[in-house]
Amino acid sequence: EVRNSGNLVVLRTPPGCAHVVGSALDRSGMSGLLGTVAGDDTLLCVA
Repeated sequence: EVRNSGNLVVLRTPPGCAHVVGSALDRSGMSGLLGTVAGDDTLLCVA
């Protein structure tokens, strides 16, 4: 599940996977991505 509001995006992952996805996004060098904050199954991306 993906939801966004302005420059924030919330991604829902399977339990225990948010940190893996967040780490991959942080290392990707994606233009416009300032960073991520991961919980157990939820990831907040700030652009």
